[in-house]
Amino acid sequence: MTTNDNNSLLAHLAYKFSGQTETTATEVLGYILSRSEAARNALRDTLKTGGADVGPIVKVQTEVEISKAAKVDLIGFDAGEAKRALLEVKFWAGLTKNQPNTYLEELLKNEEPSALLFVAPESRQETLWPEVLRLANVAGFALSETTGTALPSAVVNDGPHRLMLTSWRAMLGAIASRASVDGDSAAERDILQLERALRTAGHGRFPPFAVKRTRTAIRPADAAVHSIGRGCARARQSEAVRQRYLRN
Repeated sequence: MTTNDNNSLLAHLAYKFSGQTETTATEVLGYILSRSEAARNALRDTLKTGGADVGPIVKVQTEVEISKAAKVDLIGFDAGEAKRALLEVKFWAGLTKNQPNTYLEELLKNEEPSALLFVAPESRQETLWPEVLRLANVAGFALSETTGTALPSAVVNDGPHRLMLTSWRAMLGAIASRASVDGDSAAERDILQLERALRTAGHGRFPPFAVKRTRTAIRPADAAVHSIGRGCARARQSEAVRQRYLRN
């Protein structure tokens, strides 16, 4: 697929999910993971640094319904169709009544190592992680926070399952680096477009990835950039109003 094709895809996603920042970013990330083995291996490596060796992820699917009231943003499957990685994409929207508990229940159906990974901006991690742990504990899950892992991580019910958190910067950087090493210029280009969109939207605040850039011209899909930016601005405004209400 050429650069223009990539731009057309991202523009299409931005049009389809206009104003829905998390949905747009999820679909773009799902597209990249679906097309690129290097990207899926980077996701596997990320989960491993959090204590979950989930094995090869061969397929991903977005917006997976796990109950009548709950959908997971993105799920990674192994060769046997087992759910090994559940990803919840977050920016500034609050947690729903299903997060993380309905997702953890789904995770525990699999006897093999698996993980529920929240992906959020770095500036939100300090408050998001304690809230996720608190809600899981209230629901009766036994969580034991791990030490010495690269990511905030917790063992769930003393089994092979992990609850963890990473940042967009870390996730996209890992995929871009693996794609660069594996010579997957298409995946690297796509990740850089998504990075540009998030940076433009004000979510990044992270320095450029420490990977060797390909010589392929990177032309971000302007429609995707602006769609994500508009959605993020509205989300930040809503969050500011909510915080003022809570203070009053």
